[in-house]
Amino acid sequence: MQSVVKSKTGYRKTVRQVLAAASLLLLPAVLPTLASAQTPDYSSYSTARLQNLAQSGDAEAIFTLGVTLIFDENGIRPDADFAKAKALLTEADNRGHDAASSILMLYYDGEFGGEPDPVKLEAMLSRAAGRGSGEAKLNYGLRFLGSEDTAQSNKAMRYLKQATADETVRDAAYPALLDVLYGAEGEKFEDSVAARRTAQECINVTPGNAICHYILAQDLENGWGGAVDKPASLKHYLEGAKLGEMQSQWALGMKYLNGDGVAKNERTAFELVKKSANQDFHDGLLTFAAMNALGQGTPENKRAAFETYERAASFGSGPAMRGLGAMYCLGDAPKTDKDLCAAALILAYDMEDDSAADLLGEFFQVEDQASYDALKSRTSASRTELMRRYNLEF
Repeated sequence: MQSVVKSKTGYRKTVRQVLAAASLLLLPAVLPTLASAQTPDYSSYSTARLQNLAQSGDAEAIFTLGVTLIFDENGIRPDADFAKAKALLTEADNRGHDAASSILMLYYDGEFGGEPDPVKLEAMLSRAAGRGSGEAKLNYGLRFLGSEDTAQSNKAMRYLKQATADETVRDAAYPALLDVLYGAEGEKFEDSVAARRTAQECINVTPGNAICHYILAQDLENGWGGAVDKPASLKHYLEGAKLGEMQSQWALGMKYLNGDGVAKNERTAFELVKKSANQDFHDGLLTFAAMNALGQGTPENKRAAFETYERAASFGSGPAMRGLGAMYCLGDAPKTDKDLCAAALILAYDMEDDSAADLLGEFFQVEDQASYDALKSRTSASRTELMRRYNLEF
């Protein structure tokens, strides 16, 4: 197994994934926790008590009533009253409640049955950011950095930088700012030297920000923002892995697997990769499956390999689907099934995994469009079965 070093483009993609997982502002299912970040905490109050407080103009009570009309402990309520909640949240926002804008932006983004309204979204976030809301500054930056309006995109960048100084959102703001400085939004704000400096600042300000350790490790390893410094890079991979950051765990595992800067140790590599896979990191899942299949750092375990490929396939992974196909053909799956093998490889190819074409040629002598179409037609039922099993849509 060859060591995989992420390209700068690969880094940009993974930062976006981390932002989606790290920021409460981007996940509707966990937005109720914003209420507990306010003072006072009304999360345990009865509806009647909240209504009495709301009638007196208490913005926190108004906000909490709005939130509870949308969310319960399991996420979005099946009986959510989005219209009434919007009215309450708008009133709370008008009274200066910062967290209200974080939920209202979902309405203006077109969620909860509404139509997207970028004009109202910009005005609301701008108003909340102007009164000092770190949440609004972060969200303004995330939403409008790519604006074609130069003044608006510059304002977004300014707010995003300011958000890193707000302790309530800086854990998400720093990775977002680094994403931009490393060029994910194009060349306008790209500045790799400033990005490295910002990553170091992030670690100085918030030593426990695991994703900043990972980003700085990538930079130091690849020399994006200055000289390559592999010992320093390794130090930050180690710290990120210690803090539980899934990408750092996988990257460090690959180093132990290949003896890259550390003494080769397949058992240590396996344990690190396992931790990454347990967090559903894509590369971690694929490597964990392969190490189980090959018996690297662990006794050979085809079943664990198959089940891990299945989990990755359920997230839409083409390489995982290719792995399932190969196991069906080689007899390493719970059953040997040539039709499921062909179906999985065809799905993998449709999911833009080009390596699946090589296996189609090896196992089924697919050499041209006609033979591919014929095999695809013959295994239509098996493809439907796999798509249903792994909740895939094309």
